Amino acid sequence: MTDWLTKHQYYGVDWKGDLRLSRAELETHLEVGEGTRSICIAVERFVIRGALALRKLQDRRTLSDEVRSSTWAVRRCPCVQRPEPRFWFDGTIDLVNHHHIARHYRLETPAASKLSLQDLTNYLIHSFVFVVCPEPGDDVPNDTRFYFNSDKNKNEALWEMSVGEFQAVVDAVLSDEVVWVSGNKATGHFRQHNSTWRAAQRGLS
Repeated sequence: MTDWLTKHQYYGVDWKGDLRLSRAELETHLEVGEGTRSICIAVERFVIRGALALRKLQDRRTLSDEVRSSTWAVRRCPCVQRPEPRFWFDGTIDLVNHHHIARHYRLETPAASKLSLQDLTNYLIHSFVFVVCPEPGDDVPNDTRFYFNSDKNKNEALWEMSVGEFQAVVDAVLSDEVVWVSGNKATGHFRQHNSTWRAAQRGLS
């Protein structure tokens, strides 16, 4: 007798294909849209959709360990003023006040920082604050910045990244391909490597 899950199984989503599609759609939305509102919507759709695809590719172990362990440049804006206590709430950034980012975080002098691929995607998927901030003179969309944090670190900091920097993450993942697997028979652990690692091992880099 065939169980329900076997009967209704389906091919997995092509998450790399979804990444390519989201990048193409970003350009389309920017071409047909007009004004700041269109830029904000297009960027938010691209980044959040892209983050989900990146997370799915990590979970399915389809990426090389080199890309899985990569870190990416961001800028950290510390929380400098938490809200006053309100009713039974301790002074915390919540759904009532989270849009006042200039009030709670130091945006003027962010510090250079890095986030792992896993942390970056987690913070974006679970973003508590997500704000797109296009500026006059931006090279849209590459220069357009967005700010984000998660519900777990909203009282600590806000991270800044540009669309161009996020595109670099997407490009690295799209070009990544596992070509070699190394393992430890004693522990049962294995690692997946891309062509860059393989070339280095063979002394070709």
